[in-house]
Amino acid sequence: MSAYYTINKGTGKTVEFKGLRSQYLTRMVIIVIGMFFFFLILHAVGVPDLISIALVAGSGLGAISHVVSANRKYGQHGLAKLQASRAIPTFILHRKSFRHLLKPEAKRHK
Repeated sequence: MSAYYTINKGTGKTVEFKGLRSQYLTRMVIIVIGMFFFFLILHAVGVPDLISIALVAGSGLGAISHVVSANRKYGQHGLAKLQASRAIPTFILHRKSFRHLLKPEAKRHK
């Protein structure tokens, strides 16, 4: 008697939801959770409901549209590459004085 097992063909693929992949999906989840807490804070402060809904919806739609446009522009790994390129220093600092660079080095005695 032989047993047949199905193989999961999507094991190495990234998670995708409606076109959003990897870090964009996590950013979207963080935005939605942030919108919820923003609404709770506005409600606790005493802002009228229609105004708080308008503020949360406006800021949420703006942030979501920014994430979707970044997903289209940079692709799956492009945003991580952009952040890594910003971490590279544009110039190297040399803290010693300029006169020190012009002096010949002192000879060491053995």
